[in-house]
Amino acid sequence: MIILVEDDLPVRRSLKLLLSMRDHDVHDFANGNSALAVEFGPKQTCLVADYLLPDINGVELLERFCQRGWNAPAIMITGVFDTRLESRARAAGYTAVFEKPLQHDQLADAIDALDGAK
Repeated sequence: MIILVEDDLPVRRSLKLLLSMRDHDVHDFANGNSALAVEFGPKQTCLVADYLLPDINGVELLERFCQRGWNAPAIMITGVFDTRLESRARAAGYTAVFEKPLQHDQLADAIDALDGAK
């Protein structure tokens, strides 16, 4: 299962569709607190989170997931990319940081590669 946290509805819908077409089970959320309210089990594939969310930023979101025992990979997407943010995201545990707009299939390919590494 992929947990997708993206506040921009058209972006969230298109990413969910793209990942679903690659046979991923995607649970999507418009904000971090909604995602944090969900109980997750051992079958998570990946957390995909936008950096700028209305209630919490993506780095804080992953930190809070990790406090709850999250141990699956995480990928950040952001429209405000810079090297300092990338360093903070990687220090928090993100395996990749992608700048929006995403290149064709960039996110899906990265998630598929995570599945293949298991």
